[in-house]
Amino acid sequence: MLRFCINLLNYLLQDNKYKSVIISGLAVLGICDNNRWLNTEDYMSKYSAVAKLAQMIVVHKGYK
Repeated sequence: MLRFCINLLNYLLQDNKYKSVIISGLAVLGICDNNRWLNTEDYMSKYSAVAKLAQMIVVHKGYK
């Protein structure tokens, strides 16, 4: 599972950035209940949490 998560983070963006699961997932997280985009201040906490989890995954892999 850890290797899978690292592979998702290492995905090379070439001609279509929306083929990345991480970028597509973050885009979905930015949608409100009323089919509008979240405000920046509401969205950034979610984006920050994903970035922090990515950092923790990489550090965990380094210690294994």
